[in-house]
Formats: sequence, C-alpha cells, structure tokens
Amino acid sequence: MDKNKLPIPSPGEYNFSGGRLYAGKLVCPSHAGTVEIVNVRLSGAGEAVVRVETDAGMGSGYEIELTETGIRIRGGGQGIYSAFSVLAALAGDSDSGYGSNGGNSWFPLGTISARPRYEYRGIMLDVSRHFFPKEEVMRLLDIMFRLRLNKFHWHIADDQGFRIALKNYPKLEEISSKRAYTARGGFGGGRKNDGIPYSGCYQEEDVREILAYAAVRGIEVIPELDMPGHMSAIIAAYPELSCGGEALAVPGDFGILDNVLCIGNDAALEFMGELVHALCDLFEAKTFHIGFDEVKLKRLKTCPKCRARMRSLGIKRVAGLKTYAKDRIKENLQKRGIRVIMYNDGMTEADPSVVCYHWLSIMGLLKKTIRRINQGQPAILANFSYLYMDYPYALTPLKKTYQFNPHFRDLTKPENILGLEAPLWTEFVEDHGKLAFNAYYRMAALAEVAWCGEARRSYSDFLTALRGREKYYFGEELKIPGEILDPPRGLARIGLLKKCLTRDMNAEYRLYRNQREKN
Repeated sequence: MDKNKLPIPSPGEYNFSGGRLYAGKLVCPSHAGTVEIVNVRLSGAGEAVVRVETDAGMGSGYEIELTETGIRIRGGGQGIYSAFSVLAALAGDSDSGYGSNGGNSWFPLGTISARPRYEYRGIMLDVSRHFFPKEEVMRLLDIMFRLRLNKFHWHIADDQGFRIALKNYPKLEEISSKRAYTARGGFGGGRKNDGIPYSGCYQEEDVREILAYAAVRGIEVIPELDMPGHMSAIIAAYPELSCGGEALAVPGDFGILDNVLCIGNDAALEFMGELVHALCDLFEAKTFHIGFDEVKLKRLKTCPKCRARMRSLGIKRVAGLKTYAKDRIKENLQKRGIRVIMYNDGMTEADPSVVCYHWLSIMGLLKKTIRRINQGQPAILANFSYLYMDYPYALTPLKKTYQFNPHFRDLTKPENILGLEAPLWTEFVEDHGKLAFNAYYRMAALAEVAWCGEARRSYSDFLTALRGREKYYFGEELKIPGEILDPPRGLARIGLLKKCLTRDMNAEYRLYRNQREKN
C-alpha cells in the first residue's frame, strides 16, 4: 500500500488485507455527532455499524478493526475521536486514496492501531490583535480534528481587545472590543498606524456553538485571560483596576505596555476573580490559562496601594506581588477543580499544581523549565523558536518545526511533559489567507511531531503526503512552494527576513501570493 495515502499524522501499526467494506453510511449511536463527520464523506448504498469499546487507560490511543460486517473501535476517551479521525481520512472521495468506486464508498479491511507520543496536542489562536469570526474558528477545529490535535487554546483578550461579550460586563463589548487604529509594519521600529477603527466580539451564543462544535470532535477549548499585564483593553473599560486609575483608550500598537492590574487593590483583584469565574462558567472550563507573562513592574513599584500590600505581606521585592496575585487567582480556580496554566517567564518557583507553559528559552529560562519538570511540574512546550506559527518561514522553516525534539539535555523526568502546542499570535495576521499561509502546514507538522517519535517520522514522506491531500486536510490547496517553506541559507533569505521583521511582516506572504498569481 502507498504509504503516502495514509492519514497524517502517521497512524502507527496497520495491516490491510486487500478486501473492502462498502458503506454509504456509518451508524454509531454512542457518537452520533462525530460519526456524521465521517458520513459527509461517504456516498452510495449500505450501512455499517461502528461498535465502540472504551478503555480509559488508552488515552488518545486507539485500535480499529475493519471487517466485512462492520467496524470496531477501541480506545480511551480521546482515542475514540482519534479513531473517527482516521476513518474520515480513509473514507470518501478520491483525495483519500480509497473511498469511492462508481459512487459507492468503501474502507480497506484490516487493522490500525496507534498511541500518541503526547496526550496534549494543541494550537493557540490569538483573537485580540485580530479578530476571527466563529466560522474561521470552526474551520480551524475541522483541521484539528483531521490532524488529531485535541487542545484549542483561545487567547481571547490582550491589550488590543477583549473579544467575548459577557452580559454582566457590557463595557467589555462597548469599550474593550474596539480600538481606533491598528499598527502596520514589522516587529522593529517604524510601525505606522492605519487610522482605521477596528472591532470584533463573540456573543455568548457564539461561544456555546463553538464549544459544541469542538466537543463532537474531541477537542477541549482552553480559554486564556492574560493578567496582570496585557490588560489595557480591560482597563480602558474599568480604569479603576489600574494603579493610577487614569482613563485610556484601547491601544492599536503592540508590545509590552505599562498598563497593569493594581495588585494592591482588593477590589481590582476581586473583579478579576469574578471575571475569570464568569468565563469559566461560560466555557464550562476544565482548564484555564491565566497568563502572567511580560508584566512591567514600573507602576507597581510607585503605587501606594501596591507598596502597602508589600509591607503588610512582608514582600521584599515587587515581583513578589505577581506571585501573590497568581496564588490568589490559582487557588480560587483550583477550588472549582479547574487546572491552571501559566507562562514560564511569569513563574518564580516550581509549582506542581500549575502547568508550566514553556515558550521563552532565553536568559536561562529553558534551564529553569527543565528544573521545574524534573521537580514534578507538568509542562506544555510551545518553544517560540520552533513552534510559533506567526513567524516567517525565513526565520522558522517548516522543516525546523518538523524536526523539533524535546529531549533536552539534563531532562530526567520527560513523563512530566504533557505535550506540545503551536501558538498563532496575530499582530500581523489579519485575515484567512495569511492565517492559512502561516499556520496550516505548521499545524500538520506539529501533529506529526506530537503523535510520532523520531523513528516513525520522515520529512520528505510527510511533505509528499501533505501536498497530495491538502484539499482534504485544509479545505483548500495552498501549494506553498518549497523555496518559501524551507528557504536556502544565503543573502536572499537574510534580506527577506530582515524586511519581514523590521518593516513588513507580510512581505513573505506577498511573495507567495505574487507567485500564485503568475502561475
């Protein structure tokens, strides 16, 4: 059998006999919503019953047995959805390599089984910097299901916008979801503001619809409310939450801003606690990301309330205020049985009750994360130099993402690594085309890395299989050329990278669009 016709990520062990199971419809009452995702790819007469056996100990692992009389799936809670994802890839039309014969759909007879390298396999979408409507979010969830990714980390608020309309907090929609302009350019200096008003917000009904859509695909939605920094949009609506209480507008420029939550103000901390719980109620959250990265301390140092808090608690350094605020929010969430995640650069000590979200490795931070993991702290790896999906390919080639190996030196407790995540920050990702260009191929690479060990991976086989079935995985054919995905080293690459980072983060995307138009 042609291995390039196998689903991505590689399904593990398989043995096909050469026979066929013809079915125009699968029937599975226990997973009626999920089986319909497979059925939309089927045609012709006949039904086949899918029998599901749950084995909680298998996690995301699964076994599939396809016989002439039906299909048997055995797996953990996540493994059941993994199995349906594989069935969807094997079924349907000509892009599957199986599928149809004169309009009658069929599956290959045999067995397939696999267990993932990591149980946590996720992506993050930032909708603060640029808003993406629920249809775009659902399209991402579809791709995640096909690639057997199971965690959708939703960055719903930052300095540039709060994106959930909560009925008990009307100012968050009226004020925090809108800004007067957006910065254009690159990460370097010289950015220009476009002067165009920008807004976007999900209604509570939108969130519930997205949650239901994710649930039938076996995907957990993890909301994030970053604090005590990155809160300018919230402070614009509620200035009393900040140290100075000054009125401010929602900013349209990016970076690490001075506006922070006043940790010396009990009312401000109580407000944030109540807002977090309101979001947990809406999302029916099992896991919540509280941020705590990139907090500027300047205003905390001079704030009378914060200094009084330090004296009353015996805190000698202002950074201790972050620990106090973190513990207060964390403990309230844990009382509800909610698992807490926070960024590694916001941590001051190992805390096994919190999941360390490792993104930043500079200035000894990777060593600190490894030490925390070895001390028993669970971790999610989202290393920015490998897994950030907003970066140009000239900086992070696709092959580099595919070759990410978390077997760090001095790591003695790799079992404490929960899994991997690829974030998509959207300062310079403003529409579907740029999102697809930056993220889709990298999502597939992440899925393969998070599912398969090095021995089961081949970059050339992966890329051939991906290009052969782009329409299935992504709903469209991107056909990003190899010289963009994996640019050769040299002056041309350096020049393009410099242009992207300093002046125009869309330069690489425009190059791709121009090439497509010529072809």
